[in-house]
Amino acid sequence: MRGTSNRDAFKVYVEGERLFSVIAQADMKKSRECFAKATKLDPKFARAWGWRSYTAMRSIMVGWLPQSDTKQAGEWAQKAVDLDPNDYATYWDLAFYQLNSGDFDKALKTYKKALDLYENFTDWLDRKHGLLAEMAEAFVHVGKPKEAIALLKRACRVPDWYKWNLGWAYFHAEDYASAARCFEDLDLKPGDPRYVMETQLFVAAAHINKADFDESAGNKEEATRSRGRAQRAVAALKKHHPKYSLQDAIAHRSKFKKGSELKRWETTVRKLLAS
Repeated sequence: MRGTSNRDAFKVYVEGERLFSVIAQADMKKSRECFAKATKLDPKFARAWGWRSYTAMRSIMVGWLPQSDTKQAGEWAQKAVDLDPNDYATYWDLAFYQLNSGDFDKALKTYKKALDLYENFTDWLDRKHGLLAEMAEAFVHVGKPKEAIALLKRACRVPDWYKWNLGWAYFHAEDYASAARCFEDLDLKPGDPRYVMETQLFVAAAHINKADFDESAGNKEEATRSRGRAQRAVAALKKHHPKYSLQDAIAHRSKFKKGSELKRWETTVRKLLAS
């Protein structure tokens, strides 16, 4: 429970996050009330003060609270930073207040401080990409859309291992076309030192099984193309790992509850490495 040892304060804080809405006014009111309660239960709970400011500013922007509440929202945001000056989230809330109060230079400076803490002093599991998206909005408002685009590309990027796992799931659902797209859609490509070349085996596996489906459907031209893609992927793998073996491929993926799942994988790999 970052920022508090008070379980009740943290529980109501999480409920405030869940209720947050810029569409449902009643939910937003409840969200604000949750964060207010969290700060009463633990007056030193920095993130609760930050969220209290953020929900107030969002409510002011859509007309659910009067403009006269802006000053208090700023005080709450500053209190959050004072309580935890090493948390990117508190600077994020302060920057949002500054941006929407028209203090653009301060907002950019505060967002940059938040980004520094986010990148260099924050656990990966605690990094919310919303910071990048809202910082991008600040760059738009100060006339720097290219910087905004770069941040938004980072915020929208899907990690390669998510795509890889999705491809693996598609493979076992026997949707080989979708599996191949996932494996081939990784941001990293062969040639990049960070690229895991074994991925080419999975690209090939998806294509070789797709070729069989194409063949059985009477689509011989597409089957030929799929086999060609499979062969090129195997060639790329063997070029970088000439001693790669069937035993390697099976050993790395041998844990299945159902024997049929292992058999599908083993049959596919044997077919590939024999080609």
